[in-house]
Amino acid sequence: MDNNNNNANKKPNKVNMPKFNLNWLYMIIAMMLLGLYLTNESGTATKNISYDEFQQYVRDGYISKVIGYDDNSVEAYVKPQHVGNVFRQDSSRVGKNPLITTEAPSRESLGNFLQKERDDAHFDGSINYEKKRNYFGAILWQILPFAFLIGFWIFMSRRMSGGGGMESPRPNCLKKVPPSRLHSRMWQDLLKPSKR
Repeated sequence: MDNNNNNANKKPNKVNMPKFNLNWLYMIIAMMLLGLYLTNESGTATKNISYDEFQQYVRDGYISKVIGYDDNSVEAYVKPQHVGNVFRQDSSRVGKNPLITTEAPSRESLGNFLQKERDDAHFDGSINYEKKRNYFGAILWQILPFAFLIGFWIFMSRRMSGGGGMESPRPNCLKKVPPSRLHSRMWQDLLKPSKR
């Protein structure tokens, strides 16, 4: 019978396991989504070549579209049937719109060359002349919303964690004053609820 009383008086052993914080799971999911976004497989593959190689690709009829920029850089899109000829062993990983980049001597020489090749029926694509895009601004506008959302999420998770604010205006050390010391005028004044 003593054994039964001893067993009844004993509390069951609790294993103190740390709490699992779901914020880690959310952060891992956010990092995975960001990684998928940045390593998009359906993007465009680029290959930087010399201007002489570019001219040869135009003469061979491999180019479908040419964009000339104001800083004399050139982007040329390769026709899908000629991707293997241009990119060789990398042709399986080039994406939907593979392009090649080069530097032209000037916009005039590029225009004259493409017009000559069009007259000779080697080039049947389109020609565009554009201003150079600001890549910093584009990257900033793509990453800034993610950074704002992550910052807002961290701010809200800290606010919702329950660590803010006191429950009463009295400090905890004053709540545990022994009753024998309550006769003191000082303790009575301190334990009065404050009017706020």
